[in-house]
Amino acid sequence: MGEGEDILGCVAGYGVGLDLTVRDIQCRLKEKGLPWLKAKGFRHSACVSDFVAANKVSSQSFLFSLRQNGILKQRGNTEMMLCPLRMVLCELVLSYGLKKGDLVFTGTPSGVGKISEGDRLELELDGLVEAFFTVARK
Repeated sequence: MGEGEDILGCVAGYGVGLDLTVRDIQCRLKEKGLPWLKAKGFRHSACVSDFVAANKVSSQSFLFSLRQNGILKQRGNTEMMLCPLRMVLCELVLSYGLKKGDLVFTGTPSGVGKISEGDRLELELDGLVEAFFTVARK
């Protein structure tokens, strides 16, 4: 990123996704003081919608939601984040580096819960994009 360049100008698009966790594995790892990688980094652990081009969006203030079998389970707004998106992205660039095509997941509103085989999950990002997933056992 060049000096004076706004980090948000590097964002290609916005979407909504689920960052899934296998809770029983996470609990065992936490008890042992180990990293949670095996609880977070499994196949299909990140369900992501299509994206809306950043130049089609006038704000970085988004409402987002998750419905499970038609019931609202999570609803949030990016304005509720502890740090603004611009600050989060700058920190990621400085600490880890970001490259074209990288995805950044931010925040989880209250309402985290169990999902089961056959559940239908509906994600929405401020009326801009939706995604639908059905939970399957692999």
